[in-house]
Amino acid sequence: MLRFCGLYRNAALLGIALTATSACLAANKLTISPNSPRQLNNSTLQFTASINGELIDGPVTWTSSNPRVATIAGSNGIANASLLGAGTTTITAAHGGQSASTVLTVTVGLPPVFTAQPTDTNVSAVINPAAGVKVQLLDNLGDPLPGQNLTMSIGTNPPSLATPSLGAGVLSGTFTQTTDTAGTATFSDLKIDWLGNGYTLMATANPSSGTVAGTSAAFNELRVGDICLGPDTPACQGSCPDADGDGLNDAWEIAGGIDLNGDGKIDAQHDLLLPGADPNRPDIYVHYDWMGSGDLDTPCVTALDCANSGILGSPPVACVAKPVPGSAKSCVISCQTNSDCTSLGDPHPSDVCTGSPGAMTCKHTHDPEALVPAALQAVVDRFVAHGINLHLERGQSLPHSHVLSFRLLSDPLDQSKVMTDGCEGGSVSSGTAGAGLYAESFFDLKTKYFDPRESSAYHYVIFGHYSGCDTDGHCADDGHTGSCPLTTNGRCVTARLGQAGVAAVNGNNFIVSLGAFINDQEAFLFIPAPGGAPVGQFAIGGTFMHELGHNLGLRHGGGASSTPDPNTCNPPDCEDECTLPSEPNYKPNFLSVMNYRYQASGVESASAPGGFVPANTRLDYSTQVLPTVPVSDRAPGVLNELGLDETVPFGLTSGNSDLFTFTDSTCVTHSAWPTHGPVDWDGSGIIGDNSAAMADLNPQKNEGDVCTAPDERHRGHVDWGPEPGQSIFRYGFQCAPSSDNPIPLGASPVELTADEARRAHVLYPTAVAKIVIRPGCRSAAKPIAPGERGLLTLALLGAEHLDVKNVDISSLHFHGAKALGTTVIDVDGDGKPDLLITFDMRDVKLDAKANSARLTGWLKNSQSFVGEDKIRVVPSVAGEDAACRR
Repeated sequence: MLRFCGLYRNAALLGIALTATSACLAANKLTISPNSPRQLNNSTLQFTASINGELIDGPVTWTSSNPRVATIAGSNGIANASLLGAGTTTITAAHGGQSASTVLTVTVGLPPVFTAQPTDTNVSAVINPAAGVKVQLLDNLGDPLPGQNLTMSIGTNPPSLATPSLGAGVLSGTFTQTTDTAGTATFSDLKIDWLGNGYTLMATANPSSGTVAGTSAAFNELRVGDICLGPDTPACQGSCPDADGDGLNDAWEIAGGIDLNGDGKIDAQHDLLLPGADPNRPDIYVHYDWMGSGDLDTPCVTALDCANSGILGSPPVACVAKPVPGSAKSCVISCQTNSDCTSLGDPHPSDVCTGSPGAMTCKHTHDPEALVPAALQAVVDRFVAHGINLHLERGQSLPHSHVLSFRLLSDPLDQSKVMTDGCEGGSVSSGTAGAGLYAESFFDLKTKYFDPRESSAYHYVIFGHYSGCDTDGHCADDGHTGSCPLTTNGRCVTARLGQAGVAAVNGNNFIVSLGAFINDQEAFLFIPAPGGAPVGQFAIGGTFMHELGHNLGLRHGGGASSTPDPNTCNPPDCEDECTLPSEPNYKPNFLSVMNYRYQASGVESASAPGGFVPANTRLDYSTQVLPTVPVSDRAPGVLNELGLDETVPFGLTSGNSDLFTFTDSTCVTHSAWPTHGPVDWDGSGIIGDNSAAMADLNPQKNEGDVCTAPDERHRGHVDWGPEPGQSIFRYGFQCAPSSDNPIPLGASPVELTADEARRAHVLYPTAVAKIVIRPGCRSAAKPIAPGERGLLTLALLGAEHLDVKNVDISSLHFHGAKALGTTVIDVDGDGKPDLLITFDMRDVKLDAKANSARLTGWLKNSQSFVGEDKIRVVPSVAGEDAACRR
């Protein structure tokens, strides 16, 4: 039926027309699309108006009843959902006198919900491999939000128990999935590469209503394989096998590393490698760094002081003010090239010329490989010789600071742990403490430069300039008197000016600080010692071995053999001075670099048992308890200063060619005496003339050449075991309370200083001198008549390593006789000056059976020397060749 819509003027037809108009209006009804929609807030929605299903071409007016929920433009029909939240609003369209409305519901996305939770999983295995981890995204009305991207990440990421600052897990797999029609996303290949308890996953979506995130239930990443392969159960706890007793689990050594992340495999990305580990041979791992590019740090008042300290000649040497506490002025060498620094009295080939143009100065380093390349390898070789693998990991150069301390830059809970201007000479408050500044904390540098993964197995050492304190005044002002115990909240803390180092006893931290030994006084590192090694090998290598020994539980007086004094210390918290009775630091019968006597000079030996002249010098710990048989008080292994028996034919009864040093009752230091054979304890020159000799054997107590009254007992001790690998070391620092504490509980309290080593003549190995008794006498064995009236002449021959002009004349001794006079002359015509020395033969004391005689003394730098020549003891030289009487 044809429908006609229009206006009729004919009144007769009016009734018909009205009926048609009503029908027309019904057919042309206005509608809105979409009808009753939902929309996420912070988004837009296009509305359209239609008549008869066709979009209206003409103008349409749009309105929203609740603009707080959504607004809509006046004519374009685009609704903008508000940021103000969810709700409803009526959207109305008006056109040609008609209007139509619909209800718009605005929703917000809710946090994602884990519908399939992650469960406990082995490290690096797929989480929920069968069904995957499922997450659903809904709006606030409970309807799904399809087509949304969900991204997965780790929520709670527990640190590794072994390395809390490092051991965070890393998530792998497909991180982003799109929700399906049910609003669900499935993650089927997620993995975490580090073990830990309490992991969570976080799912994040970014619908238009705003970012939402949901967190899963907690789950654990479980260790794969042997629990002993991980760091959480070290051998020192007793639950994991350790066949060689080195504190490292057999599982670690067999696998070649520690499984830090718990996946049952060893790889460099996640784990700590232990190269060369041997489950049947003890292994010790040490990582070392050093301070480099430092000023000379040689204190001075005038430039003349710099020349006297060994920094000589041209280029210009100046004594300049330094804007740092503790050292008002320091020597500075101007330079243009590196050769300007290495061609002076300064013997360091590692010194470099650096700085800005026109202001170049010589700088030094504490890199042991630059100073004496063989020093640390000599220590490695000695450990290998005793059945122990010592693994050294070379690190890097650190910013140079004058003082390195075991105390901290700051500690809000305990100010006793904080570095001060009154001790280290620098502090944070004065702006002089920190990396590259005057003073620095060992632990600050360790945090910055030491891989925390290595703390499970590695010792850490820094080679620096000074340690502990920077001046005599500061050491004293801060209470560091050098006695033990000096306690701060129950901790043993001491420091001495120019000390060689400091270490944690039974720990894994130590410092080697040889600035006062090498840099400040320009020690002659490169003259050959007996056996051919450079002297510096023993200063550097011996001190490194000494401080490492402390980490391994060794003491200056010989291990922990003493009875602890309960009123002062609880070993291993303190050192030998905290024992009853106290242990001397200079035991002549303790041949170990742990002993001050042999720390910087090494352990010397002659070519055969009974010989006096060093033929070789080595770095070593003690291998024997000396004396090996009862002496005087019938206690084996003890030297009693009040009863030293010269009638015992074998002295320390070592049975080998080792030499030892001691100070006799006349306060004369004997730098090389056989450990097997009788000993002239009283210094009379006649061995066996006193069956109860007394001698002050400990030069640490002496001031100058004045000996104190004998009152000590020196007990021998052994560091190495009788068989290779059977040492008494305490390897398991992982379980020691001192291993990583600031001001460690086991910090060694009193360490050897350069000044003390010089006064005790133990700074260098003994130099071997060549002497000629009675020059001009052609006899192979020069005649000597001890006690006879007359003079005896002896020539000390100069050599590359021994300039006779540097001899301390007052130190010269020839079997009880002191020098009457000296003359510098070239005796043997080799072009090198020699020292011609005269003695009064009445003062000479020699056994009638003696077939050799020795000259002893020391150089002005304190290095002892000994020279020997063949002799024959005669009742008188009157009948000898005239050339043999002088």
